This record gives sequence, structure tokens and C-alpha cells, in this order.
Amino acid sequence: MKLKSLAQLREIAMSLPSCTVAVAGADDSNILDALCTAHQTGLCNAILIGNPENIKKTADIHELDISSFAVEAAGTAEEAAEKAALLVSHGHADALMKGLIESSVFIRAAVRREHGLRRENTILSSVAVFEVPALQRFLLLTDAGFVPFPTLEEKKKLLSNAITAAGILGIKVPKIALLAAIETVNPKMPSTVEAAQLEALGKEGFFGDCDIAGPISLDLAVSPESALHKRYTHPVAGKADILLAPNIEAANILFKSLVHIARLSSGGMVIGAKCPVIFTSRGDSTETKLNTIALAIYEAAKKKTGEYVDE
Repeated sequence: MKLKSLAQLREIAMSLPSCTVAVAGADDSNILDALCTAHQTGLCNAILIGNPENIKKTADIHELDISSFAVEAAGTAEEAAEKAALLVSHGHADALMKGLIESSVFIRAAVRREHGLRRENTILSSVAVFEVPALQRFLLLTDAGFVPFPTLEEKKKLLSNAITAAGILGIKVPKIALLAAIETVNPKMPSTVEAAQLEALGKEGFFGDCDIAGPISLDLAVSPESALHKRYTHPVAGKADILLAPNIEAANILFKSLVHIARLSSGGMVIGAKCPVIFTSRGDSTETKLNTIALAIYEAAKKKTGEYVDE
């Protein structure tokens, strides 16, 4: 089934079996608010990890009832991340969630080999999911959180992860835009050279059933009018489902522009782990965190039913 909105996603997720989320660094009002709402609607339970006094104080100040949640003490961000990863690794929690801690600290714990949460022969990557009313479809963006300056080999894995995310959302034949500043290959702009190489692989069937265009500028990827005006013809032109940014800086800037300027509703997925990973920015709203929790639960349900396999 192809999902049409984040509201529909949340509604479906509420009907799925509840799960337990291990939250590393839980003393954050938006996170606690999202978790309380998620718990009230039957989405999930939670284990809150961090400074118990700070967690309780934050909950009290914002009048949030966390009495249903277990709380585990951790003296540092590193300890909180390790405890959360171990809880999932040992089967005491179903999903791993980043709270009010640095991304790098959280990622190190998530990918630590001893925890066994990372899938072999792949990388962890974030796939942002935006609801774009003007386009009447979801728009996926990668990677704004994990891989700073991906090599060509890493971009292959980022694309495979993004295609997996699209499949979870019901997008069976995704249209992929390999973003660059221009739509022609320029040897002085490595991102355009690599985009052309990836497009060639796509045409050979390396990424399965999908359409890939690159290099391609953002306007040509999402605006049919721009593509028509510039006489750019391609199955992806103006219809992109997935945007692959050339590096984390470009992805991060585009992500925050869509969130804070365009004010689009969003959520996020992490692909490449054996368990659902809920990875949100400290500045994300309660709604975004709730959408991301719902996406994790929906992903877990898809895995359990065998509708897709993330290998």
C-alpha cells in the first residue's frame, strides 16, 4: 500500500502492536511530549535513560505524565547511548531512540560491533520523509545525518537504503534525483561526475526497478514547469521521489530549509540497522518526533510480516 500522508501513517501505526523504545538522553521536553502522546495512542512504551532528576524535572515543568515509563540512570551521554543500545541488543527494548545527546555519540553506540545492531555489508543512513502538499506525494531526502562526504561506493549504499525506505512507504518504482548545481557533467565538480556514474549503474539495473537522473538540479527534480521551460526531458524530471544530496552539508541545509522555512511536515527513518532507529534532531518539533516514532513502528511491522527485507 502506498502511503499518502503522515497522518495516515500515524493512524496505521496506532493499529499495530506496541513496542518499547529505549531513549538515550531523555531529559528533553519535546521528546517526552512525543513519547507521552505516542504512549497514550498505543504506539509505544519507553525506557528513559539519563539523569533521573532532570528527566522528572523536565516532565514536571511541562506537566507530562511519565509514570508509565521506566527510568534508568546514566551519568554521561556516552553511558546513556551505551545503555540504550544494550537494552535493544539484549531484547529488553524493540527500538533505539536518540534523545538530547550529540549525534556522534549516539551513532557510535548504535554501530558498535559488540551490540550487533548494524547489518553487515551496508551503512547506516538517515532518510528524511517530507509531506509535500504542492507535489501531492512524499519526498525523501538522504543523507543529512550519518555520512559526511560519501564516496562513490558509499553513495551506492545510500541509494540502496533510500530505495528500501521508499519501498516501506509503498513507492515501488521510485524516481531518484542525484542532486548537483547543474545537470551537465563538469570534471571540476566531482558530484556531477559521480552522479553520472550512478545514473549509468541505474540504467544497467544495479539498483533494481527505479528511474535515476543525475546530475540534476533541484528545480528540475521537483518542478515540471522548470523542466519544461529548460527543455529537460527525463522520467524523473519534476517527479522525483528521492533526493540524494552530494554530501551531508548540502543535505542538512536542504533538510532545515524544508523544515524551518517551507514548514513541511516531516519524519525520518534510519536504514541499515537490524532494529528500528529513531534519529531526530534536538531542534525537531514534537510532531516530527511523533512522525518518526510512527515510521519506526511501521517499518518494524513491515519486517515482521516479511513485506520487505533490509539486507
